[in-house]
Amino acid sequence: MLTDVEGNEITELPPNAQRDLDEVCELLNAQEIRSMELGINGWADAVGDEDKDFFASNWTTGKDWSEVADGVFQPLYGACESRPQSLLNYSQFQRAGWMFGWLVRAVMIGRSDDWVMYKNPEAGTDEVPRQFWGTFYWRRNRQKPQ
Repeated sequence: MLTDVEGNEITELPPNAQRDLDEVCELLNAQEIRSMELGINGWADAVGDEDKDFFASNWTTGKDWSEVADGVFQPLYGACESRPQSLLNYSQFQRAGWMFGWLVRAVMIGRSDDWVMYKNPEAGTDEVPRQFWGTFYWRRNRQKPQ
């Protein structure tokens, strides 16, 4: 189960995000999507349960996604060349970053173990001017280090 930091259960993506992600995923085959989901689940599985353990959906690899995670996310980047239609005013890199973030969240929603997510509401503002700040995920019952 996925909750936000206030304890609200997250069971689905926002409708506009789901629509955009679906539009992009229509250009991918089932194996490409499955490989990306396995990669994301692998990152989550590698997260420990101490209070400093987490992973973030931010994507800071530059424009060549073929070099990270054995290139499994390159098809997502490629699919964002002309999709989603609602975000065509943004660069392909920006669109792919958003779709990557939504895909990570969708995978985390589907997990059976307990996770918490946090997205800094100031990300992208003058106070926090990082374009792809991302969402942070950690196990709900983290332990203090011994």
